[in-house]
Amino acid sequence: MRPLDSDPTEACVQLCIVGHTGQVGRALLNLLEATALDHLSGLNWRIAALANQSQVHWPQASRAPERRVPGDWPHIVARFRQHRGPKFFVDCSADESVVAQYPLLLRHRISIITPNKLAFSASQSFYASLQRIARQNGAGLHYETTVGASLPVLSTVRNLLRTGDRITRVEACLSGTWSYLLNRIHLGIAFSQAVEEAQTLGYVEPDPAADLAGLDGRRKLLILLREAGLTCEPADITGDRPTPPGNRNLADCDSHWSKRVSEAVSRGQRLVYRAGFDGSHARVELVTVPAGSILADLAPGENRVCFWTRRYSTTPLSIAGPGAGPELTAAGVLLDMLRAEAGLRLVINPRERTH
Repeated sequence: MRPLDSDPTEACVQLCIVGHTGQVGRALLNLLEATALDHLSGLNWRIAALANQSQVHWPQASRAPERRVPGDWPHIVARFRQHRGPKFFVDCSADESVVAQYPLLLRHRISIITPNKLAFSASQSFYASLQRIARQNGAGLHYETTVGASLPVLSTVRNLLRTGDRITRVEACLSGTWSYLLNRIHLGIAFSQAVEEAQTLGYVEPDPAADLAGLDGRRKLLILLREAGLTCEPADITGDRPTPPGNRNLADCDSHWSKRVSEAVSRGQRLVYRAGFDGSHARVELVTVPAGSILADLAPGENRVCFWTRRYSTTPLSIAGPGAGPELTAAGVLLDMLRAEAGLRLVINPRERTH
């Protein structure tokens, strides 16, 4: 990274990092500080702005953050646009008001790198419009980390399509949160304690209710299927609510989960929060599976995605590994930033295409 007091008129890759005080944002800043990006990429990197819900900081202009006012995102985007050189907007928030700025950013050829699922799990029309605006303006739109953190899930889906394959079936555990919780509950840990552990580890979404109600898992399956070329609305992803309905304290759910696990174990089964697509219907639900099945042996926080395709019609193509946590997500965001930067180098130096 370029030092903050270097020449602000020098052409660099300018970064606006949103949500820098959240868990993923902090982990990303730590990675940027520890990683010699200039050496890795060959281009200069520079933080132009850091923003969260209450403040925005322009390090090149001032040492002190400025207090934000409601509705000031267009002003922040306009000021960011004034910086010289290519610009990356890195959204580590889970904020709908930030997502609303994506079309404007892309129209101004500002590349977006984000683990924020809200834009890509909204209406099909909004999702399609982002893809179209990005293509028309030559802006990067990178969101690999919306599914599987740093696991190469979406890139694998895209590569299958690019080479003429088609996904016919999906069986997956996409929620690192529920992977962790169910593993711990099967070990005899109370549900409420397991949730506290997951929160401490950073496995739970900024809005815990989105995880515990199953919304996060449905969003991930929706994004995955859209990347596979399907037209899907949020309502097309059906599923049940894993946690009992009603406003309860987490401890009130402990006996419910203990009973469900005991019943599953007595039948030689395990509880799994499964995301599935059978070629026509998509569903995310809590199910019991045989203890030796492909989704039953996940480590705490692990994701697993199994694709059946025209080529992989008998034995599925499987991707597995840790799929939750701020450090892993931040590493995936950094990798997306490097992918975006690699595209810039091809524009800046077209001769690299032949090497």
